[in-house]
Amino acid sequence: MNGIHSGLWKSDCNKVVTALLSSSDQTAVVSYPMSRFAACQPTQQASFDLLELACHAKEIYLKKLQENDAKLKLHCYRALLERLLKDSHPELTKVGKIGQIKHAEHLPFTQYATLALQKLGLDGALSADQLSAASTECADTWKQVVAFYGLRLLLAPIVESLLLCDRMMFLQEQGICCDSVPVFDPVLSPRNHVLIAVKHQDNVTS
Repeated sequence: MNGIHSGLWKSDCNKVVTALLSSSDQTAVVSYPMSRFAACQPTQQASFDLLELACHAKEIYLKKLQENDAKLKLHCYRALLERLLKDSHPELTKVGKIGQIKHAEHLPFTQYATLALQKLGLDGALSADQLSAASTECADTWKQVVAFYGLRLLLAPIVESLLLCDRMMFLQEQGICCDSVPVFDPVLSPRNHVLIAVKHQDNVTS
């Protein structure tokens, strides 16, 4: 294939590979848009949350729903704990990453929250009464949180397609032929596309 330059771009985790994030507000300062076409559109910036959403596969979540996975209620656990902390301690502008809690899906909310607060270095930040009241609320609302998360995931492939199309248009604007091809099952990873680009030698600049 003399005279042709080719390349293959694996679509990896957008929030890691393509975004340079501001440590203060998690705003993506680089990643989208890349193409001139997208840059001319009314909505030009892709937030950290938007890029993070594109990193999830609805197929994986669907499987959890079908299997009635006990881990589904952890969405409510985390959201409720964060809300309690923000309501009780407004000075906490950002709640850190909790990390793994063994068998968390089998714990009552009060025990989960106690262990999570210890991991966050906020032991005792919430009273036993607050946690007890929240536990009752979680028992009544966790399925609503699951439904909301499921609806949110329906947007993930749209965001992923938008990012891929923007990168393809960027390459095409440089005179490079390209295509996006799915190479494996999205259940393994939603990053299942590769962007294949070919540039003729005549268009290569020194």
